Amino acid sequence: MYPWQWTPADGEAFIVHLRSGSKPIQLSTARSYEVVIELFVEYLLDRRYGWVETCQERFGLSPQVIFHEVTLFFTRWSTKAIPGVGL
Repeated sequence: MYPWQWTPADGEAFIVHLRSGSKPIQLSTARSYEVVIELFVEYLLDRRYGWVETCQERFGLSPQVIFHEVTLFFTRWSTKAIPGVGL
């Protein structure tokens, strides 16, 4: 799946997958991935560029915001993962 096909649950699953397993990524890396994906989706959603219509025509889907403040991995887990560290 491409980011323009993702739902918030897909975005969270992607980050959780990267944070688990034998070589999990660091929280800072997870956050940077979220930021890059957020910026890409913001670009897709900006009506000045026509990507919403293009995605709808080509794929039958419109891009949507993937990471909301509630779903951001960093926001949800950083204070639990690093004792004494707040946002």
